[in-house]
This record gives sequence, structure tokens and C-alpha cells, in this order.
Amino acid sequence: MRGFGPPEELMDLTQELLHDHQVLRAKLDLLEQWLPHTHAAPFTLLNSIRTIARRLQQHTEREHAAIESLSSARHGQASPPISRLLHDHRDQDETLTILEELLAKGRACEADHVITYATHLIDSLRECIGLDPLYKQH
Repeated sequence: MRGFGPPEELMDLTQELLHDHQVLRAKLDLLEQWLPHTHAAPFTLLNSIRTIARRLQQHTEREHAAIESLSSARHGQASPPISRLLHDHRDQDETLTILEELLAKGRACEADHVITYATHLIDSLRECIGLDPLYKQH
């Protein structure tokens, strides 16, 4: 994980995090559009889930770097919203894994389960993005 020093590095990281949120929102919108077609296009959904998983992993790494730096500035104390965010991302990772397993079955996948888990993922990620005060400013 990388830390950041000068304020311009913090601004760069902030911009990267905001960009991640934009990309994730677009990917979630696309996933949501494909959900009604789960039986017809399970591998399209699987590719979408894998893309979201990669993007979320990259975003989480950047987020952890920012949190570590901010926590060290606060003498190692993470705020409750930050702790909740880290917990939410672990939950989202688990949901992504479940979705990958379900969709790997192809047309034999249980569409109702896929839709339930995908809807939970979409809602959870959108809620995390909604907690972002920087997003609310833009």
C-alpha cells in the first residue's frame, strides 16, 4: 500500500477514488440492466461481475492507503464510518464471490438467487458511494 505525503498526492488519490466511484456506478448500472436477462446471458453477467470485482479490489487498495494515512494522522484511530466502510467492502467481496459461483453454472444458474445477490451488491455499493462526502460535492 502506498501512503501519501504532500497535499497534491492526497488530491491525486482523492481524484482517483472519485473516478473509481464513477466507474463503479457505471458498471453497477450496466449490471442492473442485464439482470432481467440472467437466463439468456449468464456469461455476460459473469464478465460484468468479474469486472466489478477487479475494480472494487483496486479501489479498496487505494482506499486503504488513504485510510492508513489519515488514521496515522489521527494517531491510529479509525473513525466509525471508516470501520463500517471496510466491513461493507468485505461483505461486497463475499457477495461477488457467491455471484461468480452462481453464474459459472451458465444457463443452469438459479436466476432468482443471482438477482437477489446482485441486487444486494448494487444497493450496498451504491450506499457506500452515497456515504462519500466528496461525491456529494460533485
